[in-house]
Amino acid sequence: MTIFSSSRSSDRTLSLTLLSVLGSASLLLAAASTAQAVTTPKGTAAVPVTIPNPLTLDQAVSIALSHLPAVDSARTQIDQANGVKEEDQSQYFPKVTVGYQYLNDTQQSYGGRAFTTQTYSAQQGGGSTLSLSQLLFDNGSRENNNKLGRQGVYAAKDQYQFERQNATLNVTVDYYNLLLDQDLIKVAQAQVDLFQQTVDLTNAQIQAGTAAASSIYQAQADLANARVTLLQDQNSVKTATAALKNVMGVETDAPITLAEAPQGADSLPVIPAAPPDETLDSLLAIADEKRPDLDAEEHLVEEQEVNLKQARDNAGITISTTYTGTLQATNDLGSKGLNSEVLATATYPIFDGGFNQGAVRVAKAQRDAARDEYKTVRQEVRQQVEQALYNQTEAFGAASLAEAAVKAAQVNVDAAIAERKEGVGTTLDVTTAVATLAQAQNQYVTAVYNTYSTQAILDEAVGRINTNR
Repeated sequence: MTIFSSSRSSDRTLSLTLLSVLGSASLLLAAASTAQAVTTPKGTAAVPVTIPNPLTLDQAVSIALSHLPAVDSARTQIDQANGVKEEDQSQYFPKVTVGYQYLNDTQQSYGGRAFTTQTYSAQQGGGSTLSLSQLLFDNGSRENNNKLGRQGVYAAKDQYQFERQNATLNVTVDYYNLLLDQDLIKVAQAQVDLFQQTVDLTNAQIQAGTAAASSIYQAQADLANARVTLLQDQNSVKTATAALKNVMGVETDAPITLAEAPQGADSLPVIPAAPPDETLDSLLAIADEKRPDLDAEEHLVEEQEVNLKQARDNAGITISTTYTGTLQATNDLGSKGLNSEVLATATYPIFDGGFNQGAVRVAKAQRDAARDEYKTVRQEVRQQVEQALYNQTEAFGAASLAEAAVKAAQVNVDAAIAERKEGVGTTLDVTTAVATLAQAQNQYVTAVYNTYSTQAILDEAVGRINTNR
């Protein structure tokens, strides 16, 4: 999606896209003695980056904001837009130039019976000039260009903020996805340990003659399945690590160790504090004020209004007035002095084959299209905010329910193991209880990290996600 583009009568165009890709800057972060050094490619050069160990979310976001090509490209576009604005502003000021011209005019003539050659220099010398030129009036074209230049700067800043918010959200979500996968390994390892205890207990009971020999097969099968789950979760950590590196804009084969989220006594993450209650209307009001893409669409509408005005001006009488003064300060070849000129022109297109009227129709259609696009983006923003709010509410509710399920499942496991040791329960009772606990813990861990991710998604949807890392 194009967040902003501008065009003007001088045929200059500034176009800024949401997903631009160019080279970037560098960031050095203080790290512990176990920090891992990696390199990030920047064009043909590699800039060293220090990834702290453990890596916090704020540090991960800071690295991304300093190394992602899209963010750096948006920053470069601000410089470009400011340069265009400076060019436009210069039209209000006089142009002063100095010059020097030197002439050596050598002529050769041939004549006489013996074709003798006569060579002489006709003129030799030079002179210096000082010139001043000022555009006095140009029918508003100068101001139109300056308005477009200002809109270009606004749009470039909007895109830069959009890229920072987008990068922050991507890092945040992938950071918590990696934490989720790491905690799922804990759940899978605990399940393996429990099933191993079941196998050991069953073997002991078989040897004591209190259990049938066939009861070991179910326990062994459950243990093997738990090990498969553990292997899959370990691989998920590797792929999630690769995803986090990518959104951070770094390349390294080394693993990344994250700073753990707050943990409970059972080594599982605790549910974060619920956010304050906010209504949909209040969140939409925040989005109207802070969303950079909405702001960019407003600037685009303003830009098209300027283009329409310029097209209408070009279709009518155009008047321009320019003053030029030239001082011939020195001159070895001729006169010296001051030459002043005021040039005023007025034109009106009597017949142009419909070109100017066609330009007006095009500009009006582009203005109307920009207004429609603004309405479309507003509708999309409303949908994003509404869905993000509902998802956040659901995530916190699911986390609370999952926490209760884990507690109940743990009590059930403890009871099943105790009964099995006493010879009352069966191996199937234990394995069923362990599987239920593992499922509850998986759902709980997933729900907890969903609360973090949905909160970040809601903050990004309303444009208030923290990018100042």
